[in-house]
Amino acid sequence: MTVALLGARGLIGRAIEQGLEQAGRQVRSIGRQAGLTHRLDIATGEGLSTAAFAGCSVLIHAAGVTDEEMRRDRRAAFERAAVGTEAVLQAALAAGIRKLAYISSAHVYGPLAGEIDEDSPVNPLSDYALAHYLVEQLFRRHVGQAGIDCLILRPCAVYGPLGLLSDFHRWDLVPFGFPAAIIRDGRIEMKSSGEQRRNFVGSDVIAQTIMDWLGQGSQAVQVVNPLGAADMSVLDLAERCAEIGQSITGRACHVVRAPDGGVAPTLPFIYRSRFATPRAILTLDQHLRDLMGRLINEE
Repeated sequence: MTVALLGARGLIGRAIEQGLEQAGRQVRSIGRQAGLTHRLDIATGEGLSTAAFAGCSVLIHAAGVTDEEMRRDRRAAFERAAVGTEAVLQAALAAGIRKLAYISSAHVYGPLAGEIDEDSPVNPLSDYALAHYLVEQLFRRHVGQAGIDCLILRPCAVYGPLGLLSDFHRWDLVPFGFPAAIIRDGRIEMKSSGEQRRNFVGSDVIAQTIMDWLGQGSQAVQVVNPLGAADMSVLDLAERCAEIGQSITGRACHVVRAPDGGVAPTLPFIYRSRFATPRAILTLDQHLRDLMGRLINEE
């Protein structure tokens, strides 16, 4: 089985590629960066052809739109999500792809409050959530037409090892931005109360979920919320970063909440799954220690 992996140099794509290779599967890494098996830019269509997927039986799409792209150019982000993904799916299916997987987001459920599992109704409100749900629907449309298997993963808050720090641009994500702030400033200045809860899942757990799916029989369209073992508030995460930062640097580290305390969610948030159990391979604490160590060494 040869797997075409789109977004192979991203946070999640990197972990998926490693998991596939460790499982003995052939990987065709696809994306914009140099050094990949095939260069393809979803936004422009450069490099897109059936040849990119020839000989592959699986396509894993781990190059979804990010919040940063939406803020930078909303129109271009939506166009990449819609037109770009549609073109990729057409080329992949024409080349003989029989299984599809897409890394979406928990935000398609709407406000992250209350108890949510795969049976919860979707309610995408932000541009970011709308773009991910649009891609999910494109996958469903093609699955229905072609009669193939599809996996849609909706992780909540992802952490994991990075490639070159200079190539990473998603420092607004708290599992990365908080450790960076501790090393840079010795303090985390929060923009909210931090009471909102999140399920923090490692990119390696997402990769393992895909490995498990590849070993299963036909599932048609399956939606899974991959769960991490770390379930805590954003404030808890900030305080943990401060503790670890202080132990690493030997200097006092502080967490400063928003002056007005921010606005706490009206409901607690519990992220569940009917198909997955909470697990960690690389723990959240080890991720924080590893990242802070790299930040110190690469300053």
